[in-house]
Amino acid sequence: MAGEIQYDPQGLQALNFALAAIVFSVALHLRLAELRAVLAAPRVVAAGLAAQWLLLPALTLALILLLRPEPAFAAGMMLIAACPGGSVSNYFVLVARGNALLSVGLTSFSTLACVLSTPLIFAAGMALLPAAADSTPLAVPLSAMLSLLVWTVLLPLLAGVAVQALLPALADRLRAPSRWLAGLLLAAIIGIGFFNNAGLVGDWRLAPMLLMVIVHNTLALAGGYGLARLTRCPEPEARAITLETGIQNAGLGLILIFNFYPETGAMMTLVATWGVWHLVAGAVLARWWRGRPLSAPETRPA
Repeated sequence: MAGEIQYDPQGLQALNFALAAIVFSVALHLRLAELRAVLAAPRVVAAGLAAQWLLLPALTLALILLLRPEPAFAAGMMLIAACPGGSVSNYFVLVARGNALLSVGLTSFSTLACVLSTPLIFAAGMALLPAAADSTPLAVPLSAMLSLLVWTVLLPLLAGVAVQALLPALADRLRAPSRWLAGLLLAAIIGIGFFNNAGLVGDWRLAPMLLMVIVHNTLALAGGYGLARLTRCPEPEARAITLETGIQNAGLGLILIFNFYPETGAMMTLVATWGVWHLVAGAVLARWWRGRPLSAPETRPA
C-alpha cells in the first residue's frame, strides 16, 4: 500500500472539525416526531439497515473475491461498505418520488450507529480480506477510531438534535448558514489535501479502479432494491432503500483514511472516486425513476 498521504496535524484537526460542523448542521434538520413516524414501520427500517450493515458488506467481500483487486483498493471498497449513508441520498430520494422521510430516518439512524458499526464492519471485513485479496490484514485501531467518531459524529449529532428540540428558533436561524459554511470548509480542506497529494493519483491504474467503483456501486444499488422488494417493501420505500444503500458517506471514509491510514494513497483515491461516482449514479437513477410512475397503491408496511 505504497504512496504516503501528506497531511499535517493542523490540517487533520481542521478536517475533523469540519466533519463535526457538518454533522451538527444536518442534525438541526432532524425532528424527533418525524423520526418516530419512521419507526412506525419497523419492517421497512429493518430492511433498510440490513441492506447497509449486512448486505452491502457481504456483496463487497464477494466482489473482492471475484475481482481480486490490489490490497489498497480492496481496503477502500471495504471501508466504503462500512460507512453510513450519505445525506445527499435524501435529495435523490425526493427527486425519485421515493419515501423521503424514510430516507432521512435511515441516514440518521445509520449515522448515529456508525460510531460502532463503521469500525466493527470494517474490522470484520479486513479480517476476512487476506483470503480475498492475498494480503496481510490492515490493522484497524478500533479504540482510536471509536474515539474519533464519538467526537466528530455522535456528540455533534446529539447537540444538533438537542438544539432543534429545545431551541427551535435558534435552529431555524442556524440551519442554512451552518450547512453552507461547514460544507464549504470541508470541501476546501479535502481539496487542499488532494492538491498536496496530486502526485500520488497518477501512480495507480485509474481505469481499472473506476471500473471497480462502478461495478461496486451498481451492485450496491441493485442489492438494496432487491432486498427491499424481497421483503415486500412498497415501491416508494424500495426506492429510498436502494439509494440509501448506494449512496455512502465517502467524506467520512476519507477522513478516516487521513487520520489512520496516511500510507495508503491508493485507498484514498478509490474512496474519493466512489464519492464522485455515486453522485452521478444516484442522480441518473433518481431522474429515471422520476419519469416512471409508481406502481398501484400497495398496503403500507408495518
